[in-house]
Order: sequence, then C-alpha cells, then structure tokens
Amino acid sequence: MSRITSPRMPVLLPEDPESKMPAARMQPARVRINVNDAWCEALFASPLQPSDSPTAGMAAQAANWTLRQLGVHGCADRMAQEFGDHPDVAASRMRWARQLAQTAQSGR
Repeated sequence: MSRITSPRMPVLLPEDPESKMPAARMQPARVRINVNDAWCEALFASPLQPSDSPTAGMAAQAANWTLRQLGVHGCADRMAQEFGDHPDVAASRMRWARQLAQTAQSGR
C-alpha cells in the first residue's frame, strides 16, 4: 500500500499494478477551504456561548480570534472531537454557530 498524506489524516491506497507512476511520487491531495465553513467552525470552537447573546461584532471578533489561535484545521479538529465526544450537544452548537455566522455575515 502507498501512503498519501493530507493536512488532516494519512490515507492508505492500494498499489495500482497498471499505473505508470509509482505511488511514492503521488502528491498530497489539495483541500479547498470554504470560508463560510471555516468561519462556522471557528465560531463552534470559540469560547462564545449562546447565553452571551452575541452581536455580529462579537461573533466576528470571536471567530477571528479563534482562527488566529487554532488555525483553520485546529478549529475543524476541535469540532470533530466534540462531535465524537458529545454528538447531541455538538449538533445543536453547530446549528447555533451556522445561524450566528449567517446573521453576522449578512450584517456586514
């Protein structure tokens, strides 16, 4: 098996005997980042809480701070961990983060 690494997780692929290119020369998969998704993941990973009744400005500040602290992949990692550990709570938090992001971005 050959190994292809992505920014998040290594993937093992079977060797293709008919391939003209050795598997070792394959390049890592490139991932396009959706800015809206990254912003939602940052809000999800931020310390901001629904009980804070955040404004659009608070949401922007929290998302930008969290992206600077954790990076795009760090926010996604934290979100994935929460979905693994607490799927029921994480789902409602993601709905809240998406709604807040939509509200904040439409107010810009």
